[in-house]
Amino acid sequence: MEYILTAESLGKQYRHFKALDSFSIHVPKGSIYGFVGKNGAGKTTFIRLICGLQEPTSGSYTLYGAKNTDPGITKSRRRMGAVVETPSIYLDMTAEDNLKEQYRIIGMAVFGLYMKIMEYISTQQYFSRSPALHSMLSIYAMVIGFLTAAFVSLFVGTEYSDGTIRNKLIIGHSRAAIYFSNLITCSAAGLFMCLAYLLPAAAAGIPLCGMETADFRYIVSMFLCSFIMTLAFTSLCTLVGMLCQNKAVTAVVTILSVCLLFVASIYISARLSEPETYQEVTALAGDGSVTSTRDVPNPGYLRGTQRQIYEFLDGFLPTGQSVILTRGDQGSPFLLMSAYSAGITAAATGIGIFLFRKRDIK
Repeated sequence: MEYILTAESLGKQYRHFKALDSFSIHVPKGSIYGFVGKNGAGKTTFIRLICGLQEPTSGSYTLYGAKNTDPGITKSRRRMGAVVETPSIYLDMTAEDNLKEQYRIIGMAVFGLYMKIMEYISTQQYFSRSPALHSMLSIYAMVIGFLTAAFVSLFVGTEYSDGTIRNKLIIGHSRAAIYFSNLITCSAAGLFMCLAYLLPAAAAGIPLCGMETADFRYIVSMFLCSFIMTLAFTSLCTLVGMLCQNKAVTAVVTILSVCLLFVASIYISARLSEPETYQEVTALAGDGSVTSTRDVPNPGYLRGTQRQIYEFLDGFLPTGQSVILTRGDQGSPFLLMSAYSAGITAAATGIGIFLFRKRDIK
């Protein structure tokens, strides 16, 4: 049997501390191995040894048939890759340039395998040095729900604690008018927070990213969808705030609810992003290049009714819309998401007014 990696009684000792004690292993060609152990068991130490970062104090190992004491071990290491605790990349370089630099480091001037890797993992879309304009504009989408929840809980809670709502009722204001006035105020604050980020981001982003990257139709659609999504957040938080007369409780309930919905939406998005099939490598050439693959069904891929439900929730929930906006997918169904948000706003407002009319005010 051909072994890619072997170790015989391999050990590493730092003065009186044994980081690796008489470790032996035989890894056959084509197999997959994993190391499981407690902190300090020697997993990272073993990886460091076979990478040549450290020298063993006892025992030996072979890599692709070359013993650790042989000069040819350096050529064997060119056929392996390792990430030891922290990835060693150049943060000021693109992913493409980082890969090319690794080729230069290991002495491979021909990028044939590199191009196959690019085709295999389909990462060409991430190679741009400059961030896409839509990415700059959509960063705020993940926080607008929390900002809205915080503002509504403070504003409506103060209306209750200061006795403003009670006084308005005493002097003859209708409950519907009071509810609408608070909703309009909170909505205006939410829209102002959107504009406070979007306008400066657009003003700085268009010159930075270049006019050629600015899809103005997409930007306008994203702006409108963001505004209506913010109204949905505001209407839901106002519903909670107007029914709960305690400022602290309102803040906890609204912020915690937004947090839980975000967790659910991120999970839904991750499930929907699962590929239908995986490519399994079935053959490798001597230089490590992929020569044959096959498609393997992904058991985690959602199908049928279950996928339809997940897709509906992904676009229906305001937090799901936030995740979609953050992804910056220009094929996003902005019109449908806006309709969902408008429906949520109308439903939450109607339910809120109905329940507020029956609410006893302290």
